[in-house]
Amino acid sequence: MSGSDFRSFLTFHQSKVGKKDTRLLIHEGKKVLYSPVDYEKLNAITKIKHSVGKKNLLRINEINVNNNQNKERFVLQEHRRICELELRNLASKFKVLLDELEAFQSCNSSINSIFSDKDINDYKVLLKHDFEHFKQLTLVPVNNLRADIKEWLNENKGVCHKEKTLAICNEIASVKNQHNVLIEQLQQEKSSLELELSKLNKFFICLSNDFAKMSCPDELVKMSCPDESLKNSFLSTFQRLNEKYVQNINDLKIRFNKIDSDPLGGWSKNDNFVFTTVVKQYSKITLNRRKLYMDRLRREMPHFNNSQLISYEKWWLNDKLFKTQLQDIFCSWERDRNDLIFQVKHLIKEAQFKYEENEEIISRNMEQKFICKNLHEKLRKYQDEMEEIFLLEEKQRALVEEKERKRLEKLKNLENKRKEQLKIQLITYKEEIEKKAERIKTQDALRLLELQDQRAKQRLVDEERIRYREEIYHQKLMKRKQIEKLKEKKIEATERALKILRDQVSVTAKSDPLRIIEHTEASKARLAAVYDLEKEAQEPLFPLHTYSVEQIGSDMRLKVEMAFRSANIHKSDYARNLIPLIAPPTRPRKDNQSTIFK
Repeated sequence: MSGSDFRSFLTFHQSKVGKKDTRLLIHEGKKVLYSPVDYEKLNAITKIKHSVGKKNLLRINEINVNNNQNKERFVLQEHRRICELELRNLASKFKVLLDELEAFQSCNSSINSIFSDKDINDYKVLLKHDFEHFKQLTLVPVNNLRADIKEWLNENKGVCHKEKTLAICNEIASVKNQHNVLIEQLQQEKSSLELELSKLNKFFICLSNDFAKMSCPDELVKMSCPDESLKNSFLSTFQRLNEKYVQNINDLKIRFNKIDSDPLGGWSKNDNFVFTTVVKQYSKITLNRRKLYMDRLRREMPHFNNSQLISYEKWWLNDKLFKTQLQDIFCSWERDRNDLIFQVKHLIKEAQFKYEENEEIISRNMEQKFICKNLHEKLRKYQDEMEEIFLLEEKQRALVEEKERKRLEKLKNLENKRKEQLKIQLITYKEEIEKKAERIKTQDALRLLELQDQRAKQRLVDEERIRYREEIYHQKLMKRKQIEKLKEKKIEATERALKILRDQVSVTAKSDPLRIIEHTEASKARLAAVYDLEKEAQEPLFPLHTYSVEQIGSDMRLKVEMAFRSANIHKSDYARNLIPLIAPPTRPRKDNQSTIFK
């Protein structure tokens, strides 16, 4: 390692630890190491870092605002797309319903028997005429008034007409009041029509439920059966079937007692309709379905907070589950009932056929009894099979319900555990922050005291150093004066020697013709000077005083650095902090000030 390499090695490691300039002074007979602190430089660095941090914080806030705006724009685009799709679906469904209504009116004999085609067409024309008349009375005057006001404003732009303006405002207010009264009347008519439709809907629902709960069809009751006990067994089978499904419905209503007792979950009909409509608009294949419809509900119903919407969502899902299971029970009931009716009809027809044969052929009476016995056996087997099927279905349904209940309990327990863990982590985090703040506060106080002590000690050292430098300066000044006196004496001696030389080289020689072609002393001196310049050019510019290979190899700093390099940790903070602390083989002179880092 040469001197320049060693110098760069020291510069690298010293710069990595903060460019410490360690100085050695003697204070009261002791060796003191101190590092001067440039507070102005530290203050400038702090201000620069503070400004950079502010810029980064502003940039982060701007990025967050842009991200939120992009998310909001994306959500609004999704809402707009869903609304457009829903409008197209509603338009197509409305068209289909109109076609079905026209087909129903044309094909239904009860309507055709009461009203003729001409009456129906006249009624349609009357409805259209009433709508146009209503439009002429409400919308057309408002549009004309708006056009007149715009025209008057354009004509009187920049002109103040207080009386005319007040009259126009009064007219607009009266039109608004009339329209508000009209809207209230239309709203009342709408409410009355909705009430009538809801009553009809309830009536039809009751009819459908009565049909599903009907114990036995009249055609089976009126059918003649040769064996009265067989008919009674059929009726008892129907009764057991009805009792089974009625019990299932009652159990379901008991399990969903809150939903059955409160059909709207404590909300109004309008809020329930808005909630149901919005949720149904977002199909199950939509990405982030729940997030989108919850955001839409918050926009559509701002008078409800997030917790109310979530609780009503849970109620709505339970209500949907209740209606689905109730519909499944009714479907199963109707399916089993139709199967039983088919089997009973088949068995009754078979019994009738056998009975007719028995009436025709009296000799086959015993065979008829055997057939009846077989029929009884078949019916018993069928009843046993049906009961076994019912039991299996009940067990399967119970297992599914138990599995669902356990899954919900498990999810609830996991959620509670997660919340508890979050609370514990939050408390621990707060405690750590408080401890850290206290520790930093104590460290700052201790550091302040330490810096104050260091500044007091540094002041004493600086005063001693100033006195020492002043003494050195006076000594150098005296030496400089002595040197100047010596130089003056040398100049006087040189002048005397030159005078002697001038006397010696004065012209005393005789004429010599050969001297013209010979080399002069000056030319010889010039040739010697050129030779000396070439010789000096090949030599070093200045003598180099450095360390030998043995001295560099014995330096402990080099050995430690090579060990760190072999372990590939020479760029770590530990290596950078440790290498400057290692002392060199020989201490520097006390009055020697290093300029290597300046």
